[in-house]
Amino acid sequence: MKYCSGICIKLFNIIKSSVLFCRHHCHLLIRFVILFIFCLLLLYSSSIHYYSFYCTNRFQQGLLEANKRNLWNTINGVRNKFMPILMPVCDRPHYLKRVLDGLAKVDGINETLVIISQDCALSSITSILSSIPSHIRTLILSHTPPYFSLPRYVDTNEYATSANVKFLLEFAFEYMLADGAILLESDLIPSVDFYRYHQWAYRNLLNVNNSKILSIHAFNLYSTNLSDPYTLFPRGFDSWGWSTARTRWPWFKNQWTKYKNWDSIVSRTAKQDEWICMLPKLSRTRMIGLKGINVNVYKESEKKRFEEDISLSTKAMTSSTTQNTLCVICGKVSGCFTCRECQKDFCKRHVVEHQQELSKHLDDLTLDHDQFRQSLTEQTQQPQHHSYIKQIDEWEQQSINKIRQVANDAQQQIQNLINQHTTELTESLTEIALELRKAREDDDFYETHLKQWKEKISRLKNVFAQIPNFSIRQENTNIISFIPKIPLSKSSTEIFGKSIGNIRIEDNGQVVVKDQPDGYATVRGNGEYASGQH
Repeated sequence: MKYCSGICIKLFNIIKSSVLFCRHHCHLLIRFVILFIFCLLLLYSSSIHYYSFYCTNRFQQGLLEANKRNLWNTINGVRNKFMPILMPVCDRPHYLKRVLDGLAKVDGINETLVIISQDCALSSITSILSSIPSHIRTLILSHTPPYFSLPRYVDTNEYATSANVKFLLEFAFEYMLADGAILLESDLIPSVDFYRYHQWAYRNLLNVNNSKILSIHAFNLYSTNLSDPYTLFPRGFDSWGWSTARTRWPWFKNQWTKYKNWDSIVSRTAKQDEWICMLPKLSRTRMIGLKGINVNVYKESEKKRFEEDISLSTKAMTSSTTQNTLCVICGKVSGCFTCRECQKDFCKRHVVEHQQELSKHLDDLTLDHDQFRQSLTEQTQQPQHHSYIKQIDEWEQQSINKIRQVANDAQQQIQNLINQHTTELTESLTEIALELRKAREDDDFYETHLKQWKEKISRLKNVFAQIPNFSIRQENTNIISFIPKIPLSKSSTEIFGKSIGNIRIEDNGQVVVKDQPDGYATVRGNGEYASGQH
């Protein structure tokens, strides 16, 4: 009993001392608590502004780097031809190396730009990024995040990934002004047709007016082998290799969160807003960054649910996504290459043949142009209007010395007309030659250009074939001492071109016929003149 009483007395004294201490030092405790809370708020505030603090400078650095390497001009030059691939990179070098090796094998990777946001300063990551193959055009934006950021201590990788993804999308859509973008995280190995698949999906599904499709995804946990690899079905949003369009970015930006479950929040909000996210039956990415996920192992209940979703959407989606993807030559599913000029789809093999065919047409036009120029040069060296010169020579001999000067003037006049005719053709041919050379050097020409050049050369040939019709008229006079000059003129090739009213044009524009005597009708020629008779 004494022992218990002693313990109680000691406890009472301790409590009494604590109360007295708090009573005398209460203000110090309150200050300490307030200071501690203020420090926590300060750290949290820094983490809240973690994204906005570093993004602005990184945007500017990215633009400067692109300009320095001439990437920005290239981007502007082919803005509608490619979708940039965006890669957020953190601190997983063992995954990153495998992903980049897979990316190097992707078909069409040399046609686009890979933008990497490096959110760490690990030497192993920097070393891997410096060894990217040269055929992959890359723009690496490095950043070392602040050490004093609460979410970084709680959810380090997830928070950095969320900020990185938003940064990359904002850079692509608001600074690059890209029409579409593909996001590939650093633990996803892409398939060979990964880029072509997203190109096809953007052209046929995202780049459509009033489309309710929010995003196109490349990952399917229950991937199947299909004869038609371009069958998609609606499903929830996931972050494992997806693409979207610039027109959808405002919605994403408003829904974004800085926390680790940003993709879950986007998926839930997209469903509430009735957006559609499309997944392929055939997966275009392989996940290597999460334990326990295998595309060949799944629950039977999940399999049944996926099969139900597929059976409900396959008919509608197959008809809408595959009808415009057959190669016009072999009939195989292409889905990748569309000629912007003729709007025809080609498989990988026949798109090369199509380009070769266009090059052959250009070669034929160039040969035709060179042959025509040679004929024109021969005429310049040996004018075929020599009979007129002979007539003038005979007249000159008959008129002896009095008309010699007049004859020389007449010769010069007719030669000027011939030279004018030849010069006009030569200038027109020179313009065509410059256009053909520029088209060959830039490799930028289509069927419309070939048709226009062919028509221009054909018109010049017709003008060349129609040798100007000159007439030599000698004026009679009773004054022997006066030798008249010889007026020369080039015959007009004017024809009637347009008519209004009850009237028709016949004989290749040479004759106008009016069927009824009453009523008014108007006809005009092709040329425009300021004076003279034509």
